Amino acid sequence: MKKLIASIVILLGIIVALPRNAPADEIDSFHFYFKSGMVTKSDLSFSRLYWTIGADYDFNLVPFVMLTPELDFYFNGLDFSDFWIVPGATLNLRYGGWYAGVGVVKYLHVGDLNTMPTEAAIKINVGYKWERFKLQLFYLDKYGSTSGLGFALCFPF
Repeated sequence: MKKLIASIVILLGIIVALPRNAPADEIDSFHFYFKSGMVTKSDLSFSRLYWTIGADYDFNLVPFVMLTPELDFYFNGLDFSDFWIVPGATLNLRYGGWYAGVGVVKYLHVGDLNTMPTEAAIKINVGYKWERFKLQLFYLDKYGSTSGLGFALCFPF
């Protein structure tokens, strides 16, 4: 895990160092997205598959840095009586339409008339924004024990 995080930090440093001309309106703009996707185990076994619905909000802090708070709901199949609420935030570096970043998410399990919080998890994501849509791939890790791998297609609101 340390090698993966170190590789991402080096890659993001290289991306930031590359020259880029950004329009002035990119610096102070923000975008709200509805998103849907799926999450499974990182070995892609699909033994456990969660459908996701959520929203995120991209704040462009400077031309190459984006802060993205998010709120997702993970459903196991079509069983809506037992689900996860997953709030979080990621800090992303951007280059053109590409972005990559690291953040933290927190799982809250809701079901059987109780809500049970779990520990926070690290989220590593990479994606591409075009026009007003974005496609995102992400990896979730709970302190060394892999939680999941997923994707989301985000629609502007």
